[in-house]
Amino acid sequence: WLLIKQGDNALKAGELDRAQNYYAQAQRVDSSDSYAVLGLGDVAAARKD
Repeated sequence: WLLIKQGDNALKAGELDRAQNYYAQAQRVDSSDSYAVLGLGDVAAARKD
């Protein structure tokens, strides 16, 4: 959960690269973590990808 929280904080601060890195790390730690996938989606939406 710590990586997800850090990703959320980075996303709120507009630090998209940093947020993406935290969510990707969380996904590597637990590939079934849906919050990591949602976080990566939020980053993509913020980038308008």
